[in-house]
Amino acid sequence: VHGDLHFDNFLVDISQMPMIKFILFDPRGLDYNYAYDLGKLWHSFHSKYDIYHEGLFELKHHFKERNLRSELNFTDKSIVSKYNNIGKTFEKVLKDIPALKKDKHWLLRTQFSEMAHLCSVMPFHIKYDKKENLAIALYLVGVKLANEFLKR
Repeated sequence: VHGDLHFDNFLVDISQMPMIKFILFDPRGLDYNYAYDLGKLWHSFHSKYDIYHEGLFELKHHFKERNLRSELNFTDKSIVSKYNNIGKTFEKVLKDIPALKKDKHWLLRTQFSEMAHLCSVMPFHIKYDKKENLAIALYLVGVKLANEFLKR
């Protein structure tokens, strides 16, 4: 298990096409199962973590009574489409992996891991700029995922 597998932590070597090599770096080497790593990847293409991390979003928020109201939108729709396509392709590839075929709950455990990652990254993205849009956006995505997970 890599322990921190997301798009920022691997390179893709296409120099020997059609063979593609993935070069992993920044391993934490924690003793988790594969759902942890899959959740990290899921948060890259499904939750669009990298797009948020690059600042390609707009966040509007305010409090109404005691409730937070927010609107979160991406500013680059073409990259969102690319990430959606990556997600669709990735899911197709994963369905053919023997270990995942044996685990009928792999997707649910992966989605839980994705949600946990998003809910926990907020403190690492505080910029002390009196706006904290990135930290707030990532937390909001995590809360949305938690609500969706609980509904499932």
